[in-house]
Amino acid sequence: MQALRRNPLHRISSRLLNQVVRTSAYSTKKIYDAGQPTPATHPQLMKEGEITPGITSKEYMQRRKKLLEFLPENSLAIVAAAPTKMMTDVVPYNFRQDADYLYITGCQQPGGVAVLGHDCGLCMFMPEPSLQDVLWQGEVAGVDAALQIFKADLAYPISRLPEILSRLIENSSTVFHNVKTRTSSYMELEAYRKAVNNCKVKDFSVYTHEARLVKSPAELKLMRDSASIACQALIQTMLYSKLFPDEGMLSAKFEYECRVRGAQRMAFNPVVGGGPNGSVIHYSRNDQKIEDGNLVLMDVGCELHGYVSDLTRTWPPFGKFSPVHEELYDLILGTNKECVELCRPGISIRDIHHYSVEKLRRGFKEIGILKNDRRGRYEILNPTNIGHYLGMDVHDSSTIGYDRPLKPGVVITIEPGVYIPSCFDCPERFRGIGIRIEDEVLITESGYEVLTASIPKEIKHLETLLTNFGSGRGIETRAALNEIRASASEFYTGNEMCQEKSKFLLTEVGLPNGLLPMQDMLECGYVKDTGFVWLKSKKKTEHKFEKIGRLVQYATEVTAYVEPNKIKKLTGVKAKELLLWLTLNEICVDDPPTGKIHFKTPTGLSRTFPVSAFEVDEPKKEVKDEEVKEVSAAAAVEVKEV
Repeated sequence: MQALRRNPLHRISSRLLNQVVRTSAYSTKKIYDAGQPTPATHPQLMKEGEITPGITSKEYMQRRKKLLEFLPENSLAIVAAAPTKMMTDVVPYNFRQDADYLYITGCQQPGGVAVLGHDCGLCMFMPEPSLQDVLWQGEVAGVDAALQIFKADLAYPISRLPEILSRLIENSSTVFHNVKTRTSSYMELEAYRKAVNNCKVKDFSVYTHEARLVKSPAELKLMRDSASIACQALIQTMLYSKLFPDEGMLSAKFEYECRVRGAQRMAFNPVVGGGPNGSVIHYSRNDQKIEDGNLVLMDVGCELHGYVSDLTRTWPPFGKFSPVHEELYDLILGTNKECVELCRPGISIRDIHHYSVEKLRRGFKEIGILKNDRRGRYEILNPTNIGHYLGMDVHDSSTIGYDRPLKPGVVITIEPGVYIPSCFDCPERFRGIGIRIEDEVLITESGYEVLTASIPKEIKHLETLLTNFGSGRGIETRAALNEIRASASEFYTGNEMCQEKSKFLLTEVGLPNGLLPMQDMLECGYVKDTGFVWLKSKKKTEHKFEKIGRLVQYATEVTAYVEPNKIKKLTGVKAKELLLWLTLNEICVDDPPTGKIHFKTPTGLSRTFPVSAFEVDEPKKEVKDEEVKEVSAAAAVEVKEV
């Protein structure tokens, strides 16, 4: 059989109907592998009714309907899949689908051509792999998958494309196509060449980019998740930078942390610029060590099921901003925060950009970097726009200008920066410095939502994170414990004694006694002068607080400083939030008491719960008559001795 058919969106001409056969006449074989995840093959990833993770077949049908509404009457749109690009003659690069083809079809594989038309609905021409292709590359989606999984209205083998598509083109007054993925499979057709000669061929991206600009709720969930993964990965990379200040290692660390959280790939090659390399806007070599006293700029993002994130942070891996760095950083941070505040429906990226230029130009003059306003001087320091649209591509919906008023559901970036060349005519202390602070911002009905708000950008927060919570802290703590033990006011060993004393101490400082339910404890101690406390156990403990349904993890070594109603500088304790383990660094109760207890992370996140959820009832100890007599006798002896 040469073709398959579903119920079309619109009436199909009888001549075309003669060329196709109903699905049931073609095959009844169940699809086990369509060359990409499906609910049947990846139930841990997808729900029933989804074509790609998070996006249902209903939403794909709505997208096609919307694009057909954009298309003029009697016109046709041709969108080819992205080509496979080769690293060598036999080694391909990892494949990434073209955003327009993925947006319309849901197919994540190369080799196909999709056609949208008022008469044919969605018609897909699918690859015909040989047995050798399947042997070397695995299963590939064919005509059956096009109908059953991607919900196309018509499906043909790619070998039928010249015959079928030529007819469709001949019967159309205008032909649109995806210029980026144009392919000889249709461009060499006589019918297509005639359409070109008659000026009937136009770029389809003017419609697809319009459709993709405002994100649906399902798309926004994927974008929030993508941003969350990138933020968590970058925080881990910041901590890692203290012990491993190397561009290549930080790049690898970020990618690893993204992938273990579910990302499929990087949104782009990570920019990891240490010292003067940070002043190269799209620096990508990532092959230098970062010297003490320098900053590192990381512009990074990941892709999650077709939706990307994009954020930038600049920080001192060794923990402290210099006065020069701090002066410049404060200017960029202030610009970032003020531009984010401008985000709302009705304003344009261009408006925000003009505001940022004026603020930065004025700031550069005050600092002494810009000596005059000669044409082009500012553009050397910052030749970039304040931001761009974000979605399935990093620079999403690129055919839509930045003068367009923003609408709810649009996601943009806000990314002011300064990139001072080493040869720039300014005070020497500023030369070679690069700083950028980039956030993702969703435009909402009432204003904005920062999707990357969970990662710190204030100087004091970054320095606290790097100084007190760097990767080396556990090593430093263990090395210091021996000295601390010598000055301890109280020091205990054995599980039973440590359990009793730790609960007693928590109660003494006004905290619930069940906060630290560690098991198999080896030792614990308390330095009264400083409030320093440590607890050590044989193995890591994972405990579920049943009253609130939350999991908390305790490392083999837990340290903290305690004071009335508060535990601060806590290490070794993590709480599970959705799928992620978040480090806790502070726990406190209200004074005067409100019955609430607050948990905070180094990044500023906080959660509040009832104090009662962390209280445990102490079992009453039964005292036997013999024990009472022994205690009385011991007391009598003590009295006589006195």
